Amino acid sequence: MIPLDGNYVAIIMVMVGIVLMSASISGGLRLNRDLPPELHRRWGLLTAFMIFFDVGYIAFVFLLLSDIDFPIDILIGLILLGGAVFVFLFIKLSEFTVGRMNDTQQQLENANEQFKDSNEGLALQIREREEMSAELRKSKAHLENIFNNSIPLCITNSDQ
Repeated sequence: MIPLDGNYVAIIMVMVGIVLMSASISGGLRLNRDLPPELHRRWGLLTAFMIFFDVGYIAFVFLLLSDIDFPIDILIGLILLGGAVFVFLFIKLSEFTVGRMNDTQQQLENANEQFKDSNEGLALQIREREEMSAELRKSKAHLENIFNNSIPLCITNSDQ
């Protein structure tokens, strides 16, 4: 059985990280296709950082498995610094996205209010027209009643 020293545990954890980061890169690329154009550059930058992390993880595993003399502390420091920049950019993108969502929500609420006002105006017009139509039907019935029940008058021309 292989002894589980610190290097092997680190390699296993980082390899799991490589798989998860690769899946995140794939998801980020798919997501970028569905985003509005003004967000493409920002999400592209986050995807580039994910690729940077993946390369850093692979380099870390490679350095642990090989006998190359390289100051691994520098690589780890670079990956950690990249992580901090990534989180900073992610928060800024989230703030931008939430602001955009709030603006869109406000626009939808305003449009909904305009539609509501318009619908109320149309409903009032419909009621007024229905009332006028009822009045016209009543007036027509009244006039028909007068016409049908009146004594027919004959007008004759006396010149003939």
